[in-house]
Amino acid sequence: SFLRAAEERALLAVANSIARTLAAAQSMPSSVGPSLFVHRIRTPRSVDGFLDDWALWLDQTQEFATDLGALQAEVLLATDERRLYGLILIEDQTRHSDTVLQDSVTLLLSDGLRYTIRDDDAPAAARVEVEGVPTSVVQAAWRRVPEGYIVEFRLPLSLGLPRFGLTITDPGDTGVAVLRVGTMVGSAPGAWPLLLQSDRWSEELADAAPEGQRLWLVDSAGRVLASGGQLGSRSPQHEQQDPEQRAGFRSWLYRTVRGDIPSAAVREPGVDLQLRGDELRAALAGQSMVQWRSTPAGPIVASAAVPLVDNRDVVGALLLESSTPSLLLATERLLGRTVFTSLIALVVIGLALALFASALSLRIRKLSRAVTVARDSVPKSLPFTDAGDEVGDLARGFSGLLADLNQYNQYLEELAARLAHEMGTPLAVMRGSLENLATFEMDEAMRPYLNRALDGADRLRNILRAMSEARRLEHAISAAEMETINVGELLSNACEGYRTVDTERNWQLDIPEASVVTVCAGELLAQALDKLVDNARTFAPPDGEICLSLTADDTTVRISVFNEGPPLPKQMQKRIFESMISVREQPSRLHLGLGLHIVKLVAQAHGGSVEARNSRDARGVRVTLALPRRAA
Repeated sequence: SFLRAAEERALLAVANSIARTLAAAQSMPSSVGPSLFVHRIRTPRSVDGFLDDWALWLDQTQEFATDLGALQAEVLLATDERRLYGLILIEDQTRHSDTVLQDSVTLLLSDGLRYTIRDDDAPAAARVEVEGVPTSVVQAAWRRVPEGYIVEFRLPLSLGLPRFGLTITDPGDTGVAVLRVGTMVGSAPGAWPLLLQSDRWSEELADAAPEGQRLWLVDSAGRVLASGGQLGSRSPQHEQQDPEQRAGFRSWLYRTVRGDIPSAAVREPGVDLQLRGDELRAALAGQSMVQWRSTPAGPIVASAAVPLVDNRDVVGALLLESSTPSLLLATERLLGRTVFTSLIALVVIGLALALFASALSLRIRKLSRAVTVARDSVPKSLPFTDAGDEVGDLARGFSGLLADLNQYNQYLEELAARLAHEMGTPLAVMRGSLENLATFEMDEAMRPYLNRALDGADRLRNILRAMSEARRLEHAISAAEMETINVGELLSNACEGYRTVDTERNWQLDIPEASVVTVCAGELLAQALDKLVDNARTFAPPDGEICLSLTADDTTVRISVFNEGPPLPKQMQKRIFESMISVREQPSRLHLGLGLHIVKLVAQAHGGSVEARNSRDARGVRVTLALPRRAA
């Protein structure tokens, strides 16, 4: 937009400068108001009443009409520097050919003579008279057509031009219709001025036109009086560098950025005899304007039109056309630099943002892993707590939260130990007192109440023992010693013991023939297996199946305990390993939900995991303890 605005200002400045030069040299149209335009021709024309020689200009005729509306005429004039040629197209439906009521055309010349042209009886023939006397100075042809008639004439310029008048007389049924082209002042004939194309003007415009630009001089109706200069004259280097003449990315980019510019044909001297356009209409109205056009066979053309003023009246316009090759090349170079710089900036910014996002995401992932691990064992400190940005604030917030949770958990753990210690002695005293009371004789109605009290004391003692056991197991896990264990042999011996203790259920053992040896805490593994079997026996019905199985690969040892029975609710498959969680609806004995939680602690102490899933056939539940396989 900046380059186009600069080009427009430059074109208008050049056009105004040339217009002032023409005005100073009195080389511009001097007529104001109506005038007759005379086209320039190079070869003589035959006067025969046919339109072949005038076909190029038939759309540029000047039309006239009478008040009666029965007579209309169109006029065309041309000159070859020696003669004046005229074509008159008359539309008339009331034609008369007798000598009294006969149509006629009268030429009014500046010498004061009237040359009257009448229809002759011969085809396309006409009689020319001066004051009633025939003359051969003016040659004419009169040809009748269905719409009226065509009059063509030729006269020498020596008769006194450049003013010309024309009167057409039509004696119709309703009166005599007279069409006067020109004004009559008193008895002296008046005529309109003629506007002729000038070779002198064309030479002056050619000298004034800058290289690669063309000048047009037009009258108040936009008719071309002169033209000079060569449009688009530039060096072969410009032709090779013109983005409009080259395909590829830069040409596409140039067309995209330049926007939608109206397309128009190239104006050609000698072909375009009357110019049209928004910029020309604005100039003839007194306003300078620049119009951009894209041409089918060339680059964009900028047209700057400025008005030509004579005594405050607009008598014509000067049009300056430029193909602007320098603007195209400057635009392309500017676009290339802009796009190249923008791409480099985008790449640098993109890389910087990618590095920043990657570093930020890595820090957040590291913090997330640390917080996840802290759910099972609270670390001494979280990463990035000393950072000064938002990630540091988040890490410090998590660290404080985890410290508070750790302190609260320690309080709960110590509370269980204190309760077990503090409640042990009162509970023993209460138990002893109840037992002593049972030795005395009492009413049989009081015996059930005594038994209920003894049962309650036993339940309290079991709770305290379970809490103490869980506490001791956690300490045992942290102090466990690792040893080499044959896992298959451990499961085989344990299964035989379970069969001896529980003969009601169907015990199965599935272990591989090859020995499965790993380094682990054997005592803890045995306790975890007891908890799994105890859980299975709780849910397995009488005569139900309980299967102990073992699978192993190079990295993992998996111990599974399957029991027939009711399926595990889906929402409990992960929560079942939490402390104080149980799915027993009516427990037959005291159960705090610590068994599977202890299995989870054993698995985590070895760096493994534990999961519970319903079997595919929905016959029961399978709990799998996965431990990493370590060599001795």
